[in-house]
Amino acid sequence: MLGCSPPRPLLVPPTRQPSSVTGLRPSVFTSPRQRRRKKASRIARISGAVLGVIAVVIVIVTLLLQRHAATRIEALPVAALGTPAADAPGPTSTDLRTTLVVTTDGVVDDATLLDGILLVQASSRRDRPAVLSFPIDLKVAVTGVGQLRLDEVWADGGADLLTATLRDYTGMRVDHFVEVDLTLATAVADAVGGVEICIDRPAVDREAGLELGVGCHVVNGTDADIFVRSRLIVESTGVDPVAGRIQRQHAFFSAVMREASSPRTFIDPFRARAVLDIVGRSVRTDSDLGLFGMVRFANSVEDVTGEGIEQRIVPSYFSNDTGFGQPYPEQAEAIFQALREGRPMPELGLTSPRELVPEDVQVQVLNGVGTEGLASEVGDLLAARGFGIESVGNFEGFGVVETLIAHGPGDEAKAALVARFFDGRIVSTSRLPAGVDVLVTIGEDATS
Repeated sequence: MLGCSPPRPLLVPPTRQPSSVTGLRPSVFTSPRQRRRKKASRIARISGAVLGVIAVVIVIVTLLLQRHAATRIEALPVAALGTPAADAPGPTSTDLRTTLVVTTDGVVDDATLLDGILLVQASSRRDRPAVLSFPIDLKVAVTGVGQLRLDEVWADGGADLLTATLRDYTGMRVDHFVEVDLTLATAVADAVGGVEICIDRPAVDREAGLELGVGCHVVNGTDADIFVRSRLIVESTGVDPVAGRIQRQHAFFSAVMREASSPRTFIDPFRARAVLDIVGRSVRTDSDLGLFGMVRFANSVEDVTGEGIEQRIVPSYFSNDTGFGQPYPEQAEAIFQALREGRPMPELGLTSPRELVPEDVQVQVLNGVGTEGLASEVGDLLAARGFGIESVGNFEGFGVVETLIAHGPGDEAKAALVARFFDGRIVSTSRLPAGVDVLVTIGEDATS
């Protein structure tokens, strides 16, 4: 900090004889680059229909019970189920029953597309089931592999690797696995001749050809698919687009549930057979779950309105620069610990993961060239763009040639965000001061 002894160097930059400098090169600070991709993989892509998927599973169980068609569901061997986590940070309550629910969105080039990841847990210590959603672009450690996004884990190792990865990441035993293809909902709608949905605001996606006004509509086929999946429907003022998409999915899946379990479905053998055929193609479970295990799971989440379900999202942020999500470790662990102990989850993870912004980053700025007031000038410029400035000071000995942007473990995205505003080479270090996310050491290249 200014007025204090200069910090010891955390990195040793190359040096050369000091040159005469008069100030910062104007091109050092640049406007942010245009975002390279839409935030399509946020919570809507995490599990756009958390409760809707559960509702569909309940329909599946009801139908299979009444038609004795358990053999239609594909059973998967998942070796990681029921096994303790490696290096678990604490004991897991023995009365817990945790089910990994994966939602998928069809198959492209023989690869099943991951859409959402949920852990659904029932416990005698909790008066309602808990649902924890994981961003599919969240980057976590994979034993024997390294750091991967969760959708990469699914692509590389399917149900077994994803189960083992989430078990080790959360410290929780996972007991069962259920996979539901989201194309199920629209296919069932077609099989029953369409479902009626009632909406209190227009649903319009002109690019895709959907225009539904306020009121009730019978939808199937293409319209149903657009209504459920579109991210281009403009919501009313004050309605979050992500929340709007989830609400549409809930409305649609509830309508599917009502129609698929209605008496006219069961008394019509052709309609019932069509629905069961779709279910058989769209649902997979672990080989130990069985029909009655699915019944128990359905009963544990029978309140599909959401009011009786405790829901959280793994606290995290997303960076357009790195293309992956990064968790807030302490907040995530607080949720994991509550689940391991069967307790209600803390008031964290209540909002959708969002893109990382300057306000999330604490920066220390060091003057590496000796120009009086340089660190303060850079600190003021970064602060004006929203970054938190932890402190400014002088690099011991000056003589720094190249500007360095140093970050601690797991903070690559924060360093990349600083680099969008300030030219410099990004490096990693494990020796940042407490409270500092990114350390900027100004070199002569910034002033020449």
